[in-house]
Amino acid sequence: MNYLPANKYIIDVDSAKVLSNGTVKNYYKNRLVSPMIWEYSDGDAYKGDLAIMDLLSTNKWERPVYFSTTVPSTQYKGLEKYFIQEGLAYRVVPVKTDKPEQGEFGMIDPLVMYDNMMNKFKWGMQVLLLFIWMRIISACSVISEESSEHSEKLYLSAEIH
Repeated sequence: MNYLPANKYIIDVDSAKVLSNGTVKNYYKNRLVSPMIWEYSDGDAYKGDLAIMDLLSTNKWERPVYFSTTVPSTQYKGLEKYFIQEGLAYRVVPVKTDKPEQGEFGMIDPLVMYDNMMNKFKWGMQVLLLFIWMRIISACSVISEESSEHSEKLYLSAEIH
């Protein structure tokens, strides 16, 4: 039988590195947590979950790790308490976030989000279709896996510069 031996994992955080490479913004340095303790929320792990575990344990905060806002919250696996929304994605950051409102995750970085949404994001027909598609889906009580994959493809086709 396969199982996870623990539900808490320690992710090392080099405080100087995450501040110098911009992973943690200077205005959040008083919220920095080191080490980051990830409380895995499920009793089992699939290949994708193991890939995230491997990425977080070996990345050493050299590259950012993001979750799309269109990913079902069941895929967050307890990382949502380290999410900072920077646009249409949540960035995993070793900071203590504010307690979110019900149905929300992590917290918003308004400075980065504004710059990304107003100056970097290329608004186009794909994004409009995505928002229309998501409104239709949210009106339905059942979301199929196929529709979720379709909305992710629409999202991925939007360009971010």
